[in-house]
Amino acid sequence: MKIGILTHFNSWQGGYALHVGWLERAKLLQYFNQDFDFLVNENCPTDIFPNSLNILTKPAKGKNFTSQVKHYCNLYREVLEPYDYILTADIIYQRNFIPQNAAIHKVAGELKGHFYHWIHSAWTKRKEDLEYPENLRYKLPPNSTIVYMNKADIGNIASMYGTDTDHVTCVYNAKDPRSFFDFDDISWEITKILNPWQKQVFSVFPHCATRMDAKGLDYVIKILGALKRARLNVGVVFPNANAGKRTNEIIERKALLAAQGLEDKKDFLFTSDLLDNKPLPRKSVADMFRISNLFVFASYSEVSPNILLEAQISECLCVLTNRVASISEFGGPGAVYFDASYKTPGIPSGEVGDLQEVSFKDEEKYFDEVAAKIIPRLRPKHIWQYSYEWIWENQFKKLLEEKAPKKMEKKSGVETVGMIDIVGESGIVLDIVKDLAEKSDLVVIRITDKESEIAKHVVMEATMLCPVRIIKATDTRDEDFISALGYILPEYVIVADEKKRIEKGFDEAFEDMKDSDIKFCTYEETVIFKYQTEVKWIPRIEKVVDRRKVS
Repeated sequence: MKIGILTHFNSWQGGYALHVGWLERAKLLQYFNQDFDFLVNENCPTDIFPNSLNILTKPAKGKNFTSQVKHYCNLYREVLEPYDYILTADIIYQRNFIPQNAAIHKVAGELKGHFYHWIHSAWTKRKEDLEYPENLRYKLPPNSTIVYMNKADIGNIASMYGTDTDHVTCVYNAKDPRSFFDFDDISWEITKILNPWQKQVFSVFPHCATRMDAKGLDYVIKILGALKRARLNVGVVFPNANAGKRTNEIIERKALLAAQGLEDKKDFLFTSDLLDNKPLPRKSVADMFRISNLFVFASYSEVSPNILLEAQISECLCVLTNRVASISEFGGPGAVYFDASYKTPGIPSGEVGDLQEVSFKDEEKYFDEVAAKIIPRLRPKHIWQYSYEWIWENQFKKLLEEKAPKKMEKKSGVETVGMIDIVGESGIVLDIVKDLAEKSDLVVIRITDKESEIAKHVVMEATMLCPVRIIKATDTRDEDFISALGYILPEYVIVADEKKRIEKGFDEAFEDMKDSDIKFCTYEETVIFKYQTEVKWIPRIEKVVDRRKVS
């Protein structure tokens, strides 16, 4: 499926929410490998929006409204033809887009693509007394769905456009932390591997691979294992410099992680695997801290621990050894503390009394108790709720799947469609509907009040004779009927007058038409026409050629 984003943007303004929002949507579609084009005006910068196409032209200056609409009709028929989905940026809302809006109303029924009209502005009360073309700002074009960016106002935006909530859906603004914080490519890749939005616990532990013991890596693994046993989803990144010198030791740590129930490249990642033993850049380390909520640190000794300070400014819950005075100094009373091996201050490395090892009577039970202290204080970082993944899986993808455009095709058993417009409560209406039902495979009934007694009676009787589609009068008769047909392709359409029954001579006229090349004919007030996909317009009675006048 191919997507076209119709914007008419002339420029880029980083402080303009409309531009920022559509840049994020384009990046979301790009992230999920969707086939799309970002359509902008000819003079828009080409290096801002992904897959930008500068193909939207403007009418010549001084052209009147009718000429402007004609220009955009021709433009849209040409440039929008390839797309299965067409996403518009406030075009049916903003007053300065009225010529484009009018063009969309005219061509939307002709194009194969379904329109999704994003509305970024606040809804307003519907105005019923506006004249054309201002009234188009309160009408939903054919073949269209409104996309609003909150659920609370879906009913209000539907009322504004004179439609029901079935024609309105919600897609939130994407606000992905990786985009907002400008993550580098490596950081993006790490998140794709570990899926941190699925984790209740996410941590990063930068270290030098030659000092895994001294920095307390094994304690990090044991505490994360205890959290895993507590049925929390755990993820951890190990940025490990100088990894090429400690290949076997890294394999041993992976085995220890596996023993704790953690899976390589699903729950944990040593960045040496991703970067061919090269160190993770500092920017990437900072990115990982931004999305972490836990930091475990049990170094044997420290003077001024850089990574502890980085964890604190990243608002991670710090879980620290209680045996190193400088770590307690910087950790403060807000940290969770636990017992761990440490170095005796003042004794040189390797000398007697240097390393003081801590042992536990029941090690697993001890770290389960530490985990029990951590869990109530662990704050989830609410940074993924509007991420690309969340928006795509919960809203955007469903939108495209549920509203997938259907190809124009013959529908089995639908050769003739009957149409009638019920705007009053005429007693003869039911008889006319019965006439249509006898001659049609599908009857489309357009009414103003579905709750009226005549409407209920007509619908009940008609459904006993043939399939019926009920539509509410929201636009002109012609546009409503076009929208009702959707992508059914009948051979013939019969448009009946609500005030006059179909006369007896109609059947003969209809049969004569089927055997001729005549496209339109009338018999009294009833119109018959052969449905043409390239026209997709219901002809008005006064414009139809009377078959009796055709030689």
